[in-house]
Amino acid sequence: MKAGLDTILITLFIKDSTGENYIEVGMKKVKECLEKLRYCSNVEEKIIEKEDSNIKKINCILSYPRFYTETNAHLIEKKEECIKVHREFIRKIESTIDEIPNEEMRYIHKKSFKKNLKIKITRVDTPFTFDLEDQVFKQQLGLLKFLKEVYNEKVNRGTGVIISKENIESLIMADSKNIKAYNKKITIYDQEKKFKDIYGHNPKVIERILKENQNLKNRLRIEVSKKINRGEFSLSRFKKFDIYSTYVISYAKYLLETLFDENLIQEILNRRQHELEIKIDRMDWNKYQVFILENLEIIVDYTLVRKALMNAIENQNTAYKACEITRKILKEISTRQEIEYFNVLDKIKKIRKELKKIIKKGVKVNE
Repeated sequence: MKAGLDTILITLFIKDSTGENYIEVGMKKVKECLEKLRYCSNVEEKIIEKEDSNIKKINCILSYPRFYTETNAHLIEKKEECIKVHREFIRKIESTIDEIPNEEMRYIHKKSFKKNLKIKITRVDTPFTFDLEDQVFKQQLGLLKFLKEVYNEKVNRGTGVIISKENIESLIMADSKNIKAYNKKITIYDQEKKFKDIYGHNPKVIERILKENQNLKNRLRIEVSKKINRGEFSLSRFKKFDIYSTYVISYAKYLLETLFDENLIQEILNRRQHELEIKIDRMDWNKYQVFILENLEIIVDYTLVRKALMNAIENQNTAYKACEITRKILKEISTRQEIEYFNVLDKIKKIRKELKKIIKKGVKVNE
């Protein structure tokens, strides 16, 4: 599993209590600068009026991958990559101010503007990418449904929604009934499908993305997004801020505690196994395939139904035979429906193990 930084939502602002014209000039130039940067999007200016002052704000989404390539398919894996983005971002802003003609902004005002311009981070999006190896995203419907159940039980008032059209596209889980009003959100989605939707009008771009990222179709991308309330940064402090170490590790912990909670997962599996055992005890053995089809929502993985069969059937030979039949039926269903019912729980264990490695390897930096 690879962990990285995707985007942050930032606000640039300066508290204006003097009504000086140079602030208007400076904010206009900063906005124009950001609009020209490939890695900045959704640039918008807002003015909050108060009795004694105005706070002029520029909101902007800063993308770390798009600093290096044209899309976010590029995975940011090192803190140095993020710091490089910060340094270039601040350099662009400072040089933009320095280049303003003296008749529009005097040197003393340029110096004051740069000193008083602040940056506030209000949202951080961090992706964790798991390699499905020889499988693709659309086969993971059973896994997504199970993780949705884990999340809804773990997070009080949480909401999990699976979005699909022709194929399964994403699972969105938020800590509020209204997903748009979230403070914390986890999204698992098909990155290849997303790029094809965005750049479908440009086959050459799609071809280049797929060539540069040949395992894109095998990626399970788990993106954590949190709205944060952090103190403001000066330009010089933001330039040196190690955002990677600060948030990637804490977000990995959040995933481990929320979506991959070992105790809760085992509790849900125990309930499902018990439910299957009761149904097996009452099962019409002449309608075995019907029984499997009717209980696919419970059978997240072959190993679960195997345990239930071995526990519920007293005659071990009969139990083993039932397991063989079940395995064969599930294989046929997996092929026909393109939904994986094998090694699903192994994937969850591997992801949990990888998250623990990320946490162990990382060092939290206090800024």
